Amino acid sequence: GKKTKRKTQTVDVDNMTVPTAKQCATDVEELRMATVNIEYDKISVQCHNEFHEWSVALAAAESVLLYGLGSKRKTLTFFGKYLSREGDIVRLDGYNPDVNLSQFFNLLRLSFGGSNLGDGTFESYSLKKQSTLLGNLFAMERSLPLFILINNIDGLGLQSHLAQEALANLKTCSKRSNGSFMIRIVATVDNVNSALTLWSPLVEHDFNWAWRKVSTYEQYFEEIKCWQEKENPTKTKKSVRVRSSCVAVDKVLAALAPRHAHVLQVLAKLQLKSSSSEVTISEWKDACKKKMLPYNDQQIRALMNEYIDHMLIRLTIDDEGYERVTIPHSRKQVKEILKFKRNTS
Repeated sequence: GKKTKRKTQTVDVDNMTVPTAKQCATDVEELRMATVNIEYDKISVQCHNEFHEWSVALAAAESVLLYGLGSKRKTLTFFGKYLSREGDIVRLDGYNPDVNLSQFFNLLRLSFGGSNLGDGTFESYSLKKQSTLLGNLFAMERSLPLFILINNIDGLGLQSHLAQEALANLKTCSKRSNGSFMIRIVATVDNVNSALTLWSPLVEHDFNWAWRKVSTYEQYFEEIKCWQEKENPTKTKKSVRVRSSCVAVDKVLAALAPRHAHVLQVLAKLQLKSSSSEVTISEWKDACKKKMLPYNDQQIRALMNEYIDHMLIRLTIDDEGYERVTIPHSRKQVKEILKFKRNTS
């Protein structure tokens, strides 16, 4: 037979434009909206029919936890609109790794009449004390409840035990004399297994979760959009950010108890000597003992939760299963931590 030449197509890779994650999410969402599956609408209607029962659970001192397959962000938004007839609504996105719970508490304080709370020192308090002051304020002065809607309570931004304890404490301290809570929590969770290890028995008791299965089978478009690609900053912007970060670290160190700051400085010294910038917990404990800082495993764990909450350290597990800690800042900033001296004037 006669051979035919196969046409080849050349692709100019150098000039090819690769879309960002946000652009991909937007394009896929537009395609999905153009071919909406009727099953999604049935699931949505079914969820709406359960809103009243969820609201009753909240009024009965329970917190509502939505779990199941698919993004539950849209369901949470619709439920928020339903609850807006009963009180105020505040949203918190746990999947955002930049969530700062202390700033969130301060925003609640300024937005709901607690501007004089703490006599100007509110932001220097621990998360638990902040949540206690806020909860008491709402219990005394509020007539309508505040609903906090947390999308992905098991997300990166809220995974620390201190953050979970503070949120549960916020609800508990808002209890009025008649037994009703002025702060009520609705949250979603994606990984049920991680959620079961996220709370201590006491914290889980304070939340008093009412588990509700909500499988929407929807994609995580909005969650993906949150992860916007960071452009390379200019040299000037970078230097400003580094200086601001150094100041923030200094403020946190000044707010810590002196011995707690010394323990972090021990880690900073070990990290500067380490070729991998990571230190095992056993190395850290041994170094503390040599510095006459006799912290046992339980005390170190408690301190680690505090440091993680203030974004002073990051915990990882290597291939052999060993836990390693690192101060997730530049080498210059780690040196600043090591040089830190408390102002006694």
